[in-house]
Amino acid sequence: MAGTGSMTNVFENKVRDHLHAGAPLTQPVFEVALLDVVTDGEAGTVTEVTGGTYARKVSGTDFLWNRTVQSRASNDTALLWSNDSGGPWTIEGIGLYVLTELDMYAAEPAPITVNDGEDIEIAIGALTVDYD
Repeated sequence: MAGTGSMTNVFENKVRDHLHAGAPLTQPVFEVALLDVVTDGEAGTVTEVTGGTYARKVSGTDFLWNRTVQSRASNDTALLWSNDSGGPWTIEGIGLYVLTELDMYAAEPAPITVNDGEDIEIAIGALTVDYD
């Protein structure tokens, strides 16, 4: 998985409101989701994979953010999903959610097919968020 991502309008507004209007901004618990449709990630128009035992990966529980490189956070543990849904998944991107709001996303350059019985993994350090 190697897409280039962006912050959504929702997340950008949270940061703007915190910096310029004093709105509270607490440290989020991000949930990593596999997206099978990315229509307009900036607006949050995406569809998440479903079926079988699929579940989001949760920061602080399933992985921690490694912050050893300046202006970058990355996953410290490989993130693995096993497709046991009975049919193929077509992955068009990944999303970082805080509860129900998509805050960041990355679209894949080409869709990835994960057939029933196969796994998809994001290797250690491969899920990166750059702040520049």
